[in-house]
Amino acid sequence: SISPGLVRLNDSSMLMLRAITRALDPKLGDRVTAQTQKLHRAIAGEGDAFVEAAALKKLAEETIPVMSGATFSNQTMTVVLSRLIEDGIQGTYSDYSAAEQATLAIGSVGAFLAKQGVLTAPQKFNASLKKLTLSLAKDEQYKPREFEALLRELRSQTGTIAVTTKAAAVATPAAPAGVKP
Repeated sequence: SISPGLVRLNDSSMLMLRAITRALDPKLGDRVTAQTQKLHRAIAGEGDAFVEAAALKKLAEETIPVMSGATFSNQTMTVVLSRLIEDGIQGTYSDYSAAEQATLAIGSVGAFLAKQGVLTAPQKFNASLKKLTLSLAKDEQYKPREFEALLRELRSQTGTIAVTTKAAAVATPAAPAGVKP
């Protein structure tokens, strides 16, 4: 959370970078997440924002070869979707713009997985996605706890699967509704 009167960093565009990187290379993804948090703290007055922004830019550049060499399989995209959902449940999307971007990302990845036949119950997924989208109808009335509850509802339809990425075995607690392993 940020103190009143301080500038808030809109890092909503970073959420896919974090989710994809954590799916492909969990250690690198954790570094990207940690550096993003450092930048937030620096903007709030705990450090040098320019130094932390430069460090994040350098780290983002390290993700390029990881992503360009990756195969975005159904399994990888399932992990990405799981990361997006879990991040939201953990409170990462406490501001409206992040929640809006996350919803768009969840919808895009879910649609991809549905087209691939990975979702066995796309109607349930879409119904939950619609509720998530409706919770964002008015930005000034955004309620982070309500959004998190809707993400938990989405996750509750998905169960738990174990997913192995190229980099490491990752237990993924959230997967799309009725995912076929």
